[in-house]
Amino acid sequence: MKKYISFFLLLTFIISVAGYGQTDTGNATSTETSSTFKKPEPIHITDINFELERTRKKLVKIVYELEPDKQFRDMDSLIARQKVFLTNELQEFKQFNPYNLSKYFLENTYRAWSGYETKLTNWKTTVNNKIDHIQNHIDELEFSKAVWELTLAEVKNSNAPKELLDRISFFLQEIKDVEKNFVKLRREMILREDNITELISLTDDVKEEVSQLQQHLRDNLFVANKSVLWKVNFSSSEIVPIGPRISKAWHENAKTVNNFTKEIRYFYLILTILLVILLYYFIRNRFRKLGLTDADPNAVVIKRIFFEHPYSTSIFLIGILFIIFYSNMPLILIGIMGTIILVCSMFFLPHVIGIQAKRIITIVFILYIFNLFEILFWYFGNYSRIYITIESLVAILLVYKYGVAGFRKWKKDVHSFVKLFRVLST
Repeated sequence: MKKYISFFLLLTFIISVAGYGQTDTGNATSTETSSTFKKPEPIHITDINFELERTRKKLVKIVYELEPDKQFRDMDSLIARQKVFLTNELQEFKQFNPYNLSKYFLENTYRAWSGYETKLTNWKTTVNNKIDHIQNHIDELEFSKAVWELTLAEVKNSNAPKELLDRISFFLQEIKDVEKNFVKLRREMILREDNITELISLTDDVKEEVSQLQQHLRDNLFVANKSVLWKVNFSSSEIVPIGPRISKAWHENAKTVNNFTKEIRYFYLILTILLVILLYYFIRNRFRKLGLTDADPNAVVIKRIFFEHPYSTSIFLIGILFIIFYSNMPLILIGIMGTIILVCSMFFLPHVIGIQAKRIITIVFILYIFNLFEILFWYFGNYSRIYITIESLVAILLVYKYGVAGFRKWKKDVHSFVKLFRVLST
C-alpha cells in the first residue's frame, strides 16, 4: 500500500512541477511595480550613490528580457504556417456544396475549427501575458525616469560635483534607451497579437457558417424536399468507381485525425493513463484488505469488475476519460473509442446489472456500427439514402424483437400497480 501511495504522490508532484514549468513567465509581476502607484520624488543627495547602484542592478536584471526569445521567434513561423494552413482548409471547405453536407461532415468540421481556435487562443493568452509583463517594466522605467529627472534637476540647483551630474545624466539616458527597447518589444508583441486575432476571427467566421448549416439541416429534417426513395434515379456513377470515393472519405477523416493528434499533449495523456491504472490497482488493494465476503452484494459487484475483468475495466475507464477530456475529438476517433468501450463493457456489465445487459449492449453495438458507417456512405450520393433506410429498419427490428418483451413486462407491472392502488383506495 505504501509504495502505491508514494508512487501516486510522486506523479502528483510531477504534474505540479510540469504545470508550473508550462506557466508563462509573463504572469509574474515585478515586485517593484507597486512603486508606479507612488508619486515620483527626487532622491536625497546623500542617498544618490546607493540608489544609483541599486537601480542599476534592477536595470541589468530586466535588460535580460530584451534578448531574443526563442518561444516567440518560433511563434512567428507557427503563425505564418497556421495562416497558410487555415486558408487552405477554408478553400477546401468552400469547394463543397454547403446544402449537401452530412451532419457528420458538419460536426467534424465544427470540432476541427474549434480545435484550431483553442490553439490560437492559447497563443494569444501567452502573448497577452508577455505584453502585460513588458508593460509592467515600462511603467517601472517611466517611474524611475521621472525620479532621476527630478533628482538631476535638484542636484543641478545644489552645486553638486560635475562628476555626479554626469553619472546621473548617463544613467538617465540608459533608462531611456532601455525603455525605448521595451516599447519596441511591446510593439512587436502587439503585432503578433493582431495576427493571431485575425486568425481567431477567421475560425469564428467558419464556425458560425457551420453552425448555420447545422441549423438549416435540423430545420429541414422532416421537410420532404427530395423525391421519395422509389422515384429516385440512381446512377452507377455515384458508386462506381468505388476507389476514389473511399479515398475521399479516408482523406477527410484521416486529415481531421492527423490535425487532432498534433494538438494532443502526450505527456499529460500518458500521465493520466498511468494515474488511472494506479488508481485501479489502489482500489483493488484497498478492497482486498477490507476482507469483505461474497455475502455483501456490493463486494460481489466490485470483485467482478476489478478482479475478474481488470483489462476491460481499465480500458473502459481510460476510453471514457479520453472522450471527456478531448471534446474536439474527430467523430471517427469517437466512433473507434466508443466501439472499444462497448466491447469492454460486454465483459463486466452483465455481471453487474444482469444478463439482460449483454443483450442491450449487443443491440447498441450493432446500431452504433451502422451509425458509424454513415460517415463513409455519405460519399455515395443517393445510395446513402438506401443505407440509412436499411439502418432504420434494422433499428426497428432490433427494438421490436428485444424491446417488446420488456415493454410487456413494464405494462404488466403498471397494470398490477394500478390494480393495487384501486384496492387500497376502496
